[in-house]
Amino acid sequence: MSRPLKQWKLALFLSASALTLPLAIGLAPDLLTAYAASHTTRSSDALVERIRTNPDAQMLVEANALIYNYDTETVTAQGNVEIVYDGYTLNADRVVYEQRSGRMMALGNVRITEPTGNVLTADQVDITEDFRDGFVKSLQVRTPENATFGAESAERTGGNRTVFNQGSYTACEACEKRPARPYLWQIKASKVIHDQQEQMIYYQNAWLEFFGVPVAYLPYFSHADPSVKRKSGFLMPRLSYGSAIGVGLTTPYFFNLAPNYDLTISPTFYSGQGVLLDAEWRHKLITGSYRIRAAGIAQFAPDQFAGLQGDETLRGYVQSDGEFNINQQWKWGWDVTAISDRTFTRDYDLEDTERQEAVSTLYLTGQSERNFFELRGYQFRALREDQEDSIGTDFQEEQALVHPVLDYNLVFGDPVLNGELSFDLNFTSLSRENTDFGTSNGNPTGRVVGPKGTYTRLSLEATWQKTLVGPMGQLFTPFASLRGDAFWLEQNEPLAPFIEDNEAFRGLALAGIEWRWPLIAQHTWGTQRFEPVAQVILRSNENLLGSLPNEDAQSLVFDDTNLFSVNKFSGYDRVEGGSRINIGMIYRADLNNGVSIRTVLGQSLHLFGTNSFANPDVAATGLDSGLETDRSDYIARFTLDTANDLRLDAFVRLDESNFAVNRSEITASGKRGFLTASLGYAYFAEQPNLGIANEREEIRGSASLQVNDNWRVFGDFRYDIENNGAVSDGIGIAYDDECFGLSLSYTETHDRYTDLETDQRIYLRVNLKTIGGGEVSQDLGGGESESATY
Repeated sequence: MSRPLKQWKLALFLSASALTLPLAIGLAPDLLTAYAASHTTRSSDALVERIRTNPDAQMLVEANALIYNYDTETVTAQGNVEIVYDGYTLNADRVVYEQRSGRMMALGNVRITEPTGNVLTADQVDITEDFRDGFVKSLQVRTPENATFGAESAERTGGNRTVFNQGSYTACEACEKRPARPYLWQIKASKVIHDQQEQMIYYQNAWLEFFGVPVAYLPYFSHADPSVKRKSGFLMPRLSYGSAIGVGLTTPYFFNLAPNYDLTISPTFYSGQGVLLDAEWRHKLITGSYRIRAAGIAQFAPDQFAGLQGDETLRGYVQSDGEFNINQQWKWGWDVTAISDRTFTRDYDLEDTERQEAVSTLYLTGQSERNFFELRGYQFRALREDQEDSIGTDFQEEQALVHPVLDYNLVFGDPVLNGELSFDLNFTSLSRENTDFGTSNGNPTGRVVGPKGTYTRLSLEATWQKTLVGPMGQLFTPFASLRGDAFWLEQNEPLAPFIEDNEAFRGLALAGIEWRWPLIAQHTWGTQRFEPVAQVILRSNENLLGSLPNEDAQSLVFDDTNLFSVNKFSGYDRVEGGSRINIGMIYRADLNNGVSIRTVLGQSLHLFGTNSFANPDVAATGLDSGLETDRSDYIARFTLDTANDLRLDAFVRLDESNFAVNRSEITASGKRGFLTASLGYAYFAEQPNLGIANEREEIRGSASLQVNDNWRVFGDFRYDIENNGAVSDGIGIAYDDECFGLSLSYTETHDRYTDLETDQRIYLRVNLKTIGGGEVSQDLGGGESESATY
């Protein structure tokens, strides 16, 4: 006997009534369990268990008709069926529940949505009584990762293993306008097996298709569940080739040992040299993390590197880095590299092939609101193929060993003489086996970049300052400082005029005042700010000029960033002496439409005493800087920043006597519609005192054009105008969407200043999202190696 309720939009909250008890107790858990049993996420079992232990959950059923048959004890919801229960939603044309057998069937346009967002669609869902094993017809599953499984039919056994017959997998979305159009790519297989316990997906007799066209056959293939972030298993293999090492095949294996540590082993068999073992260990602890990577090989044919660094049987390296917090203010860490020879990582493509040195460091740092402390040691390992420089000195013997460098800065919390008192300390100790002489274009310049022997310096400086507000908003900042430096030298370099007794002391005292007068004007179109600045510094001369090494203050670029610096040298080995006045004007305009303009003009004037920039050290620092004359070069910077992604920055340094350009840099970048581009120009006049006899002029640029939503073309270049030659250039085209990435590019690099040869290379990169990808590169210039990753 059945009682149909035709054309009735039913909304029932089912409870313990006689009529609806079978449906409330049976249909909801069975329905949701059936869905979970046919779903491919590893969380479904836990969700079902949660549902079973929540007897108070209520269910809402909506349908055009609800039919209960007392004779067969079946309940049928028919017509636009929607069942909502505990966060789950089922939609179907018809749902039938058989109370006697415990069987539930959802028929026609079945769609099940779970709280996590996973969606299952099928023509028919048929679940057995034990809620574990089942059969799904015309199944499709869409995961939150936008991966889609499809099958003509599916079977579930053991509660955790689903077999998709004539199945498919893709991470692409169907075309909205043409849903029947083939996916951009998908994998079709006679069987797709999803093992939830292993969290793996296996394929048997699979084909990789692009736009419905088979392009590659895979008799067996597997990968991790797309929802899995970390899992043990093989990673994408890598194929490589080098003339000295032969063909290489790398098969990485990832061990997911625990949530906080893992191991990756990447053995590579090279046809020309044997097996290279490469392993990386990563470990994260409560207070920090560290990493260790080691690689080594016993070469079958080291004579393939005859005359080169690689002509050794045993080669390898170890690299490790880590950082740990001692407490909220203190931490320590390291980054160290040990390598058998200079080109091992380059020959086997293990690290950046353009690196000229490996830097190892061990450090301890502490920082609070007002204090900073850092203790750090350095060791430098030369990675050049050529062992000697242009004057026949071993590059490694010229590298410094820093043991150590210490920096400490303290700003007193309480005012001292109604002002701010700060304290700086720097201790540096280093040594090298041989003198490092400066070169330019491979030719010696006579500069001593670093002398051999041991060099130790202790620097202490106390600084006081206070800002006062004067009439009409003028700002006056008086300041004063005392500084002392102690030096200890061992094994003097006879080519340099260093101090004779190996010990020295240098002291310097200064006092000065800075004046600023910010003037602000408001307009209907925005605001302007004019700020003239003047800084007067009275101080003693720099002692021992030219008699001390200069290790950390060789970089000196006079521009707007250090115009008002009391000490324009970049490090502690040099300290600016003599009295000086720095003057300038800062202008800023902020328009209502978001455009901002900033301009800085200025000059530095030597008043009296010894001009430190006109009296060079052994590294010739200061000469040709624009500060060596009593009146410095003029400097100017102009910056324009618009509200529509356009930025222009220009800097120029003009000779103080004839306004000739000694240095200029212009950079423009912006985005207009689908085009993003940048263009830069740089000019540097000759600096004969630094061994640079010729002008340097260069232009560089890059651009990317988004042709449509998926395609873009890009390119970059760097051109040496003075030498009429390209430094580097490249061009490429790329496609990218939610499931697929492809790029083809060409790069060319010229390097006149290292041991690297001109490199011409073409790259093809492919990425199937959620599956993986690879890269194929070919050296077009006859270089050492070509490689591919799949």
